[in-house]
Amino acid sequence: MKNPVTKTFLFLALCGCFTSCKKEGEQKSVFFSQTLYATQPSKITEVRLFTQTGEIIDTAIINKFIKNENVFNLQNQAINTDEQMTFVTKSLANFGNPQQAYDLNSDFANRKTEFIFYSQKQNPVNPQDLAFLLLKIKAPVVTTGVAPNITHTTKDVRIANGNYLDLNFSVLSYKIKQNTGTQTGTTYNQPVNIDAKALAQLQITDTLALQYFIINYKIK
Repeated sequence: MKNPVTKTFLFLALCGCFTSCKKEGEQKSVFFSQTLYATQPSKITEVRLFTQTGEIIDTAIINKFIKNENVFNLQNQAINTDEQMTFVTKSLANFGNPQQAYDLNSDFANRKTEFIFYSQKQNPVNPQDLAFLLLKIKAPVVTTGVAPNITHTTKDVRIANGNYLDLNFSVLSYKIKQNTGTQTGTTYNQPVNIDAKALAQLQITDTLALQYFIINYKIK
């Protein structure tokens, strides 16, 4: 007959193992469709300003260039509680209102650490555009038509880290002033580092401002 103390110890150990496994399973449970909601952005960097000759660190010049540009004040803006994304399935998500459908790279979906979303819709793009060159990951550019009536389109790419219940999107805010005009915007496709090849595209009259944020989406 086994020692009663040994039997009690084994029983408690098995209970603990069962409880641990149950909790782990509960943490990983995801039910589709699953909606995540945006939270207040957190700032990663201050605004950085670049010209063809290099980076400008004069705060007065930077503030003058970005004055009244809301894309550089994301941290101070309240996130609309209706801003959300929905995982329809493990490989399909909807963003925004009206909803835009994005396919999720299946390899990353299985790893559940880095998610790469590709819009189902093709959007017009200039492959030499600085805002496009700054992106970390680019979808293939589709060229149609015959010269001089050639058009280029590509899919929007969004990148996040986390899991199906809690995702962090790296957001790049930018302002680009060139002879052809001024562009401002945000993209959920932040490069790990500022691409030197992209900065090399700056002309003598160009100015580029960049700032990085994290926007977290999670279940309520």
